Amino acid sequence: MEATIDFRITRIVPLLIAACHCERSAAIKTRLFVAMAVFLLTLVAFPAYAKYGGGSGTAEDPYKIATAEHLILLGETREDYDKHFILTADIDLAGHVFDKAVIAPAQLSNMGGPLGTAFTGVFDGNNHTISHMAIKGASYLALFGYMASGAVVKNIGLVDVNVMGSRSIGGLVGCSSLSHVTQCYSTGSVTGDGYSIGGLVGENWGRIGASYSTAGVSGTREVGGLVGTSGGSVFRCYTIAAVTGAGWGAGGLVGDNRGDVTQCYSAGSVSGSLSVGGLVGGSLGHVTQCYSTGTVSGESSVGGLVGSNNYEGSITTSYSTGQIRGDNDVGGLVGSRSSSAIVIDSFWDTQASGQTTSAGGTGLSTAEMQDIRTYLAAGWDLVGEIANGTWEIWQVPPTGGYPVLTAFSGYMPLRLEGAGTPDDPYLISNAQELGAMVHYSPYACYRLAASVDLSGVCWVMAVVPWFAGTFDGNNLTISHLTMTGSNALGLFGELTSGAEVKDLGLVDVNVAGSGYGIGGLARYNGGSVTGCYSTGAVSGDGGVGGLVGGNEGCVTDCYSSGTVTGGGCAGGLVGENYRFASIFTSYSTTVVSGQDGVGGLVGGNAGAVTQCYSSGPVSGSGPYVGGLAGSNAIDATVAQCYSTGAVDGNDCVGGLVGDNSGTVAQCYGTGSVSGKSSVGGLAGLNAGNISSCYSTADVGGEKHVGGLVGFNSWGGMWSPKGTVANCYSAGIVLGDEYVGGLVGEGDVNDVVASFWDIETSGQQMSAGGTGLITAEMQMAVTFLNAGLPDAPGWDFVGETENGTQDIWAICEGVDYPHLAWEFVIGDFDADADTDFADFCILAEHWLAADGSFWCGQGCDLTNDGSVNWQDLIVFAQNWLTAMAP
Repeated sequence: MEATIDFRITRIVPLLIAACHCERSAAIKTRLFVAMAVFLLTLVAFPAYAKYGGGSGTAEDPYKIATAEHLILLGETREDYDKHFILTADIDLAGHVFDKAVIAPAQLSNMGGPLGTAFTGVFDGNNHTISHMAIKGASYLALFGYMASGAVVKNIGLVDVNVMGSRSIGGLVGCSSLSHVTQCYSTGSVTGDGYSIGGLVGENWGRIGASYSTAGVSGTREVGGLVGTSGGSVFRCYTIAAVTGAGWGAGGLVGDNRGDVTQCYSAGSVSGSLSVGGLVGGSLGHVTQCYSTGTVSGESSVGGLVGSNNYEGSITTSYSTGQIRGDNDVGGLVGSRSSSAIVIDSFWDTQASGQTTSAGGTGLSTAEMQDIRTYLAAGWDLVGEIANGTWEIWQVPPTGGYPVLTAFSGYMPLRLEGAGTPDDPYLISNAQELGAMVHYSPYACYRLAASVDLSGVCWVMAVVPWFAGTFDGNNLTISHLTMTGSNALGLFGELTSGAEVKDLGLVDVNVAGSGYGIGGLARYNGGSVTGCYSTGAVSGDGGVGGLVGGNEGCVTDCYSSGTVTGGGCAGGLVGENYRFASIFTSYSTTVVSGQDGVGGLVGGNAGAVTQCYSSGPVSGSGPYVGGLAGSNAIDATVAQCYSTGAVDGNDCVGGLVGDNSGTVAQCYGTGSVSGKSSVGGLAGLNAGNISSCYSTADVGGEKHVGGLVGFNSWGGMWSPKGTVANCYSAGIVLGDEYVGGLVGEGDVNDVVASFWDIETSGQQMSAGGTGLITAEMQMAVTFLNAGLPDAPGWDFVGETENGTQDIWAICEGVDYPHLAWEFVIGDFDADADTDFADFCILAEHWLAADGSFWCGQGCDLTNDGSVNWQDLIVFAQNWLTAMAP
């Protein structure tokens, strides 16, 4: 295209110049200018040049890569690293030798890490191959040197690669961070003299699924047939090539596992020095539903499946059969194991391995290992039974032998109706179809066509281990989900970025885990959960939520009820809400108990919680216990929320938030609060900002006890200063030391325009704020004039001098101020919304002197004593508004 346009230019420009200067006839000039017009139209109709092999780089029209030159150009064009690409032909890189990744970050830092632009786009191999890729260099060597958050590489084969380097070396990816690799493979050889050396991926901190490698791999430490170092998830992958390591961590599939390895196997031989395993060299993560068959040899911590199972690592429903040789800590299944690591329902062949002992698991004869009854008794999910799950994960070959994973055996899963598209989603109507989802694409669309009852089925891990598609609950339910295991428990294990689950109810769940990250709906949400709920019992060691264990996405219009029991970070709805994550218009009535970081809605909040509430009782044996949130971190927010449940804890106990280092605005708490130290009606310890909040909770403790805040931090090297503005408290306050009606302990100068009721609290003193009698606390003028000199007072409905946000409302002489968002403005019939029925009531009171709406006595929305056009305007502005949950 570019050559064609250049040719046009060279031919047409002289003619145009001649047309301007020649003395020929007007007809000739006209023809020349017509030619110019046609030429200009061709420039508009065709691009100046076609980049790569065509396309525009969007999801709908990806750039086309068809030649080695296109691929090399992509590597050199870093401004396109966030675009979409598709291979349209096989590519042979023979004759090219690279000294860095083909698609590489700009440079490496002094420490050897990647600098510059990382690949964050989507590369679809379209089931084509790239062959004879040769790279010899330093670090982060592969086809893709570094993939960052959101990147996807799929459907590509690397044939006969030859990659040599130091650290983070792989056939396909050097380092994958929060990105996806799916349906890819590599063959050839990968060699490194450093660490994190893998046949497909050097370092994985994202997700690898449905992929394999036959590339021979050798390196110093953290060397794996598929992945060198993995802190993410590896799902349904396998390797069959030899792996050789010289230092710590050599595994047939993964050298060093710190994440999840699920439904994988390895069959190649493995040799190394320390922590050498047939599947995984060293593991402090989780290995579930896996097996290995290759020979394993090493010096110390040598195991048929895992070399060393460290810290709180787990091995569940897995086996090994390979021959094992070593010098120290040698085991048929596991070489060595920490006291806190666990091995559950897993086996090794004592005859084939030559080992009668192991640091975990059960040794059996070959005949017992090939007897299906062995696995049924251990709760393995085999084809043809449903008590142990409806995935159909394992299958004993028709000719007999050890069980194999159906993902690789040619097993044909249950056919789901639909095409998996948004317009024609896969339909789920029963327990078998729900389990069959594991055999279908995690990127597809699914919809419940009928409520599903899972009674009689017990799952040992998430029904859907990881999911990136759409699941529409269709306002139906899944009931009696029963799960028991070590970690990653929930209907969904991991909802990745882009995943969506909506309008789904989970009824009577019974999810009990012994690890970290447990939820009724999902262990982890990085996508969107909307209009969902969970009832029943959820328990685990930490990161436990009635609906979601850890949230890094959005949870909206959801609720939970039942019980939640956990160690750290236990919440009625969400265990941990991470930075930049959000929980919006949701609530919990769950009874929550745990140790530290326990909250009625969320255990630990580092994101945003808005327009939410909790009403169940909350108790914790350690610090940071709150009616809504156990802790609210720096830069985190809790806004327009409330809690009404009783709260009981030890240190840093609050009616709304146990420990606040962020922002709490326009919130309140009413449930009783009890603890030992730093106990407050709204917040136990405040090192952040609290504004426009109140508490009517009764508070009791031993030390640093306040009606609103127990301890308002003075600030210092390790803690920021706490501030309180435009707040009040009115509950009973009891304590032994540092007791205050509003604040127990802190700098009085950090409390501005705030009050407490000296009559109801029983306290005359406070570390900040102003004590008033009840009558003064129920007068608008008290708060309207509360500002500092030259500063506004409280912003009430019906006045503009203190602002136009209308934050507060008061029924004078009857009650204390309340937050305006507590009312549905215009809801005259008290049915929690503003609709035509309310309009009729307004019409009945039109132009009449009437009581204030804020006292629940009439239709006067502006507090001017009559119902008129101003009230109608306010009413119209809130038309069809409903009460937030």
